[in-house]
Amino acid sequence: MLYVPSRTAPSVDRPTGRLADDAVYKMTSIEGIPIFKPPYARVTAIDMRTGQHVWVAPLGEGPRNHPRLQGLSLPRLGDFLDGESAMVTKTLLFVSVWRRDRITGLPLVPLWAPSGDPAALRKLLYVFDKQSGALLREIEVDGYSAALPMTYSQGGQQYIVVGVGANEEAELVAFALPGAK
Repeated sequence: MLYVPSRTAPSVDRPTGRLADDAVYKMTSIEGIPIFKPPYARVTAIDMRTGQHVWVAPLGEGPRNHPRLQGLSLPRLGDFLDGESAMVTKTLLFVSVWRRDRITGLPLVPLWAPSGDPAALRKLLYVFDKQSGALLREIEVDGYSAALPMTYSQGGQQYIVVGVGANEEAELVAFALPGAK
């Protein structure tokens, strides 16, 4: 099985160079709602023997809370994410993402997120059942990074580690997986 995180991220080129992500996003959305079919960010499980997409799971809620979408019973739509990286264990799939402007590299608050929403700048770690694609947990971590999750075992306990932050504020955050010690 191959697990592929991906996103729908339009770009616009012009003779004087690429437009900044926020300008492109405004051009390809209506009042902050993307004009493309969701999910906007996703992870896809692909059977390498057949090429069949076994399951697709959105990464993030997306603009479900947008005023224009109020009252609609929508599934998870996927967020405008970057830095997707995946790691598998025996039964789990971990996908690490964060929101950043692809041009400046700075954290990006989605247009549908409330202004000043600190959660919009956090790194997210999604945990899926790798067989079914069921989302088991969504973990917010302060800071941002495009670092690939890592795993190690010590004393019979398995840990998942993600790098967050940058420069002087960089650190590693470890999570212990449930199970026998």
